[in-house]
Amino acid sequence: VHDNNHCLLYQIRATQPTQVLPNGYTRVEYLTSDGTSWFNTNIPWTSVVRFRGKAKLTRILNALNRAVLGSSEPSGTVGLYGIQYTTATGATFWYFNTNIHPTTTAKFDFHKTATHKWAGTVNNEQSVGGTAFEGNVLLFTTLQTGYENDYNRRGWNGSVWYIQLFDSNDTLLFNGIPARRNSDNAIGMYDTVTNTFFTSAGAQAFTAGPDIGSNIYFQPDD
Repeated sequence: VHDNNHCLLYQIRATQPTQVLPNGYTRVEYLTSDGTSWFNTNIPWTSVVRFRGKAKLTRILNALNRAVLGSSEPSGTVGLYGIQYTTATGATFWYFNTNIHPTTTAKFDFHKTATHKWAGTVNNEQSVGGTAFEGNVLLFTTLQTGYENDYNRRGWNGSVWYIQLFDSNDTLLFNGIPARRNSDNAIGMYDTVTNTFFTSAGAQAFTAGPDIGSNIYFQPDD
């Protein structure tokens, strides 16, 4: 473009951020449960080869392991990822076999090994252990045999910033982002893979962290 005063070779336009949530939803920083809020992703653990997320325990309630991600397993084995309470010492730490206290905000990233165990990192610390889980992936709780009607027994009392599940091709199966539905202010986790908004199936609703200014493209390290 040329006129008598300017010669415009190219024009730089600001790139608009990609909106990750649909209209009608507002992204919030995190979800918090008091131990009685949870939901079922309806994704079988047999499909999951990798999971990652960010979470923090609020406080230690009792001498029980607590699940950020759990299992609705049929076999009778309790499958969960979160914190472990060691009865012998009274110590608690992030899975698996780390020295990281559960009230520390933790970023975790695990994959299923050839021996069907989980290996990965918690805040960049190497961690290995725990066998592959069964049933569907539950978030904020796990179903323990003998307590089928008590999802709160190992419920997560703390906050979660995001959860992602991947298949064997490292393709996202679940991309859970904390959100608020504007029409009724319901708090939950929006899965951008299936475009499903999950609210609590438990006794209490989730509570939300602060709104994030705009629901722009989500980075897992947010």
